Amino acid sequence: MKAINIWVTNRCNLCCEYCYEGKYKNSKEISKRNTVLLIEYIKTIIEKNKYLAINFHGGEPLLCTEIIVNICEGLGELRNKTFFSLTTNGTLINNYNIEIIKKYSINLSISMDGIETAHNISRKYPGGEGTFGDCLKGAMYAKERGVEFRCRMTITPQNYIHLYESVSFLAKLGIKNIVAMPDLYNKGWTDDMIQQIEKDIKKILRSQLGIEFVFFEKCVQHKGRCLGGIEEINIDPDLNIYPCACVVGNEEYCLGNIETPNFHMQVYQKLNDMCQNHIEECDGCLFYNYCMTSRCRLFNQVLTGNPNMPSEVICAFENMVFRMRDILNHTNGGNKYEN
Repeated sequence: MKAINIWVTNRCNLCCEYCYEGKYKNSKEISKRNTVLLIEYIKTIIEKNKYLAINFHGGEPLLCTEIIVNICEGLGELRNKTFFSLTTNGTLINNYNIEIIKKYSINLSISMDGIETAHNISRKYPGGEGTFGDCLKGAMYAKERGVEFRCRMTITPQNYIHLYESVSFLAKLGIKNIVAMPDLYNKGWTDDMIQQIEKDIKKILRSQLGIEFVFFEKCVQHKGRCLGGIEEINIDPDLNIYPCACVVGNEEYCLGNIETPNFHMQVYQKLNDMCQNHIEECDGCLFYNYCMTSRCRLFNQVLTGNPNMPSEVICAFENMVFRMRDILNHTNGGNKYEN
């Protein structure tokens, strides 16, 4: 086991249009009892593997900072064998939270979609108000306190036109690490939109912005099979275990619970069978072994209802990445493409 995503809570103070967890979430969070059990479970993994990456996930994890502190403190000296990370919407960043992030050396990611117009299209409070001002305030406060962070952008058919302007804006704020991901759940993408994004990415990569920028794929490289449930797991507030973030809450793909000694082997077998099957729809594609679709069968299931049916949206963006392979691999490093 190399990584655990801990779903500290399902609660969130925002109501983002594109949230893959749904706009309206339940109010579950890890109980004190479950926190104790989780800490012991994590200890056994670290002792077996010597090192573990732990990501605090949500919902909005900063709604439950006490749980995060309890987990970090509960691990004691084993914290030296962990890599902590946390993704936040930025609106709740304050002195207390920054002190926690610094004390436990938590690597921070802030979800921010760029300029105000681009950000507020989707990232809203439940009442419909845009969150740009509060997110920017939180991000700048983190930076003032000496906490470097990664900016995580979500690009949609509604805000894609602002991509270059948004990345330039973030770079001028002094944000050095920017990752932009297209909304893969959105079926409103067109070829023209993706072509414009491709032009903007090339412009960004060729500009002297002084940043590390990644869109969707860092570089073109051989994917291999999915290791969800083997090298990485997701644990929800009830301590149920899932192989991938995209199926958390789906009982069909629950691998068990940390309180039960045996995992659901039939689910493991199902996942293994998924990965063994060749995707006939992709026959003849030169990019097959380099594509997210051939690796992420659970995501195929979520998006198309069939693990062996590729998503048209993913296919379109992967083809864009393939067309840009030379500039991406030169800029970000990666394996030489071999047919």
